[in-house]
Amino acid sequence: MAIIIEIMKKMNLGILAVAMLFLGISCRKTLCKDDDLTLSRVEYKGSELKLNGYYFRSIDDDRLELMVLYRNGIIFTTNVGEIKSKWWESQFMDGSFGRKVGLAKYEWGLFLINNNTIKIEKWYINECGLPVYLSNGELLNDSTFILKESRRSKDGSNYRTYNLIYHFKKFSPKPDSTNTFIP
Repeated sequence: MAIIIEIMKKMNLGILAVAMLFLGISCRKTLCKDDDLTLSRVEYKGSELKLNGYYFRSIDDDRLELMVLYRNGIIFTTNVGEIKSKWWESQFMDGSFGRKVGLAKYEWGLFLINNNTIKIEKWYINECGLPVYLSNGELLNDSTFILKESRRSKDGSNYRTYNLIYHFKKFSPKPDSTNTFIP
């Protein structure tokens, strides 16, 4: 009889552990929700900035941030390595780049251009949900812009200033802007 009671105690602990696991997962989904974009997608009809290629900035000696702006107001960003070999350009051309990236929500966002200002809003990686940040900047000419500040779109928190300069490179074909995150 003592063995049966001991087995039942262990089973109850196992059931309790499974129940706590499911409770933890459901709480994480509730508490760790991704922020929503606050900008509306607006087609870019202007000519203040070139769109027949991509923009890039150097992160360090080995990595670039690429930013592709689309006429439909969508933006795609990713960090890539091996600057000197330009392997990513060949992957743009043969379509393999789009199959390897673009699957993550934090690579997508929206942009707006008004006169000589640019706004970029996108998701960022975080340990609990994906927060959305709005960056503001200035167009220096039709092939260079600088992002100067950002803050969390949801509540204006985490205000930061910086000087991130992006340069244009003409390139075709660009990866497709189709994604499952922005209608």
